[in-house]
Amino acid sequence: MKKIKITTLLLAAFAVGILSSCTRELDMDEDTLLLLDKKQKLEQLDELFDLSFEDPLEAESSYRHFVQYELLTETANYLDDGDVQWRNARTDLAVRMNANFARVSADMPATLFDLYKAKFETNILNRTLLGQSPRQLRFDDRFVKFENRVTEIDAVFDEKIDDAKQSLTVNESITNKNWLLKNKIVGGTPENPHATFIVNFDFVLKGDNGMDIQKFFFFPYIPKPNGSFYTQQDENSYSTRQFATADLLDPAEYRVYGNKIFFYFHLRNTIDPNQEGVGKVEREWVFEYEYAVRSNSLILSKPRMILSMYPHLLKAEPGDDSYTRYYADGLKEFTLTLN
Repeated sequence: MKKIKITTLLLAAFAVGILSSCTRELDMDEDTLLLLDKKQKLEQLDELFDLSFEDPLEAESSYRHFVQYELLTETANYLDDGDVQWRNARTDLAVRMNANFARVSADMPATLFDLYKAKFETNILNRTLLGQSPRQLRFDDRFVKFENRVTEIDAVFDEKIDDAKQSLTVNESITNKNWLLKNKIVGGTPENPHATFIVNFDFVLKGDNGMDIQKFFFFPYIPKPNGSFYTQQDENSYSTRQFATADLLDPAEYRVYGNKIFFYFHLRNTIDPNQEGVGKVEREWVFEYEYAVRSNSLILSKPRMILSMYPHLLKAEPGDDSYTRYYADGLKEFTLTLN
């Protein structure tokens, strides 16, 4: 009987040893499976990143499904893992950039002003997304692909803008004439009572769509009651002092289409490297007015304005709440006469 008990105990100990060994083996397999599963998730995120450059809207739909049902499940949150989190962030940014451009390019605007508006809005979004890309992933081919795509999208807009410009002709009734508006004083509105503006225009529209400018009123951005023009910019003084053509990165230009006249200014970065915060960053201005020629007068009305100054995009046009509330009527129509 004693011998049987000893044999039974040995068999039990052996069974426990086998069970313990199997448990350790099972734990190791689970860890391995988790690593393999993580590797698969990373590869799928890269595939969706690449797909966003080939079929953006399909990538957007697949990516949303992947996050909802593959990365966030009832039993696991893969986004808690740093590697998955970074890779997911970059894929998300690329999907957003490419899907947005797919929608914009499917319905490109027709007029110069709206083409520039779409370009500026898209560029600022793309540069912001690019800047949000995880630093841990900025040293591989996919980040280069992301950077290049931002440049490619800008080039698409530039081509559309150039094509639109080439299709337009000048209006000889307004060219090679010196148009002048002198010291028009405009007060504020009830919503913006303390603002006062002195409006001057003094320019010649040339037959090659260029401009000779002495003075030009840059339609002000007024973001709130009692707000004023974006004060750090030189343009605040171009209505009262001579226009600084040396600040132009590209020649000032105008175009006409239908009853609209369009102006474009690209001003250089003049930041003083020796004095932090001193100077003016590179910026682009576009304006669109309805125009009419009556006798010796050029009437500009219903202004639309955009100031693109990364990361800011400032806009004002009829229909905007700020335009309706904060812009005096005297800023919404100007009559220029021949000098």
